[in-house]
Amino acid sequence: MEIDVQVVEEALSGPMAEVRDGHTIEIKENGKIIARIVPADLQGKSQVEWMLSVGLIQDGKKMREVPGDPIPLREGTVSELVLQERGR
Repeated sequence: MEIDVQVVEEALSGPMAEVRDGHTIEIKENGKIIARIVPADLQGKSQVEWMLSVGLIQDGKKMREVPGDPIPLREGTVSELVLQERGR
């Protein structure tokens, strides 16, 4: 779907200036994000670099490990394991 910028400008004149400056607008309904308005020009960055720079994604290499011991895996089909958990 496409909407002419004049229609959007009438409702969002201040926020659209922020988009032109490279910022993202999040549109929420009942506290939940339902849409984002992002700049079409990613300021010379790839999409991934841009998403990293605005905090939409995190670099997996920099994420810390989850604490705790690994969960031991058991053998068997899912059905067998469920029945075993239920004591059957």
